[in-house]
Amino acid sequence: MKRTSGIYCFEHKSRPFIYIGSSVNIEERYIQHKGEFNRGTHHNSSLQQDYLDGFLNFEILAKRIPHNRLKEVEQQYCELFLSKGYLLYNSVLPRPSNYNESMLCSKSFFDKVEELIAENKILVEKLGKPSKDNIFVELELL
Repeated sequence: MKRTSGIYCFEHKSRPFIYIGSSVNIEERYIQHKGEFNRGTHHNSSLQQDYLDGFLNFEILAKRIPHNRLKEVEQQYCELFLSKGYLLYNSVLPRPSNYNESMLCSKSFFDKVEELIAENKILVEKLGKPSKDNIFVELELL
């Protein structure tokens, strides 16, 4: 089987939630995700539950990305989906290995993340801790 590097996502079927990932071998990574979902051991509990409830679609967003650019392109997709109003399932947001404060794209991305975190804190204060019924996702920075 040929290895395909690239960017993939799990998207909620009816809510604007998305998990974006990258891999040097998308097919193998998808099999790993499915195995963890089926065993109930996936590292992301929100994604795990939505998979079990049948709410997720899997899609390959980009193929044949050079290995040294995977994290950078993954971040660009995260930025794109955030700008379109999506919330990320990703519990740890990707930063490219060459990240620095002068990168305008990255700076705007992290400014948006900080804004979402601030909004999330306000929601937690008003609604209490996130539960299965709350429709928002906690984001953490590295």
